[in-house]
Amino acid sequence: MNILFPQADPVAWDTVIVADRALPCLREYPKAKPGRKLDTKSAAGSSGGRIVDKGYDLAKVTVTVLLWTADHFRTWGELLDVIQPRAGRRRDAVSIYHPALESVGVSAVVVESISSIEHSGTAGIFKAGFEAIQYKPAPRRAGGDTQTPTAPPVASVVETQRDGSLGPGAAIPSAPTSPRARRSGT
Repeated sequence: MNILFPQADPVAWDTVIVADRALPCLREYPKAKPGRKLDTKSAAGSSGGRIVDKGYDLAKVTVTVLLWTADHFRTWGELLDVIQPRAGRRRDAVSIYHPALESVGVSAVVVESISSIEHSGTAGIFKAGFEAIQYKPAPRRAGGDTQTPTAPPVASVVETQRDGSLGPGAAIPSAPTSPRARRSGT
């Protein structure tokens, strides 16, 4: 794995890109901690045991951004329209890029909670952020298992207007079909 050296490209390390919007993240890089699902088994009265590997858990992701210009606040507001949709609208996964997240395989997330803007303690600098869960749908089983639902697309370029309407050129995703409709072709 080739991990980008911070001094080789400091701009990449000082910026987090979420849904195609670049925000500064100086000093507080996004954090992700993917774990493994390990099941330990041991017989009663014996020492040791065996470990059954059940794959990887989805990573919890924490992103904190710093805001100090009017442009930063405008970009944060635009991002909120995408990651915190109005009631009744579907919440899709969004693309995310930062070298620290790339190094652990995180490229898309579903936002779980958003923090309010607060003063950072340094004159004129504010911080905001969100907690998310890695978006990585399980692979479909060989043989066309119809029990595995299809994953929604990652929303990265869909523009949302301030009034909550979709921007120019945006399409509303079609409703998923049921497994029975897929089998019958209707």
